[in-house]
Amino acid sequence: MEDLWVVENQPAEFICQFSRPVKARWRKDGQLLQPDGRRVVVEQDWSVARLYINRVSNDDMGTYSCEAEGTCGVASLHVEAKPINIVQAMENVETFDGGEALFECALSRPESKDCHWLLDGKPVKESPKAEIVSFESGRRHLLLLKDLHDKDSCTVTFKAGTATTSAQLTVKGGSSMLKETHRLA
Repeated sequence: MEDLWVVENQPAEFICQFSRPVKARWRKDGQLLQPDGRRVVVEQDWSVARLYINRVSNDDMGTYSCEAEGTCGVASLHVEAKPINIVQAMENVETFDGGEALFECALSRPESKDCHWLLDGKPVKESPKAEIVSFESGRRHLLLLKDLHDKDSCTVTFKAGTATTSAQLTVKGGSSMLKETHRLA
């Protein structure tokens, strides 16, 4: 049997070949394995014993052995975390002096610990002017910036693991909001 490196939620299969037909027993970390027939399946085909794990998780990591009549095959299963991808990137936002800006992005898998919002590369802290929210167990992330002025124009970046998305915040000065005055004739 060979050691396996599998990305989480992917299938893993151990194959143990014997010289003649035997009834094999599978163990994980020395404990007899209890297949459920759905996620963990054990098959025996003449002299070949198979162990199939449908969607591996961190709990499946360990050393697996296949034993039959004094012969034993041993292999390890290593589970790698699935990389995070940005599935919805942020969009540029334009607002006026005193206005608000909402930035939103979505990830391929939930993440709430290893993620950060940055304004021009500096970490964002929660404040009356900056509200940080995450939804769907950490799949969707929002940043609401309030009471913005033209000096607040910057690059907004969201990082989760190795994934990054950025967008521009443009705050137009108050002078562009001209008020028309109508004269009474």
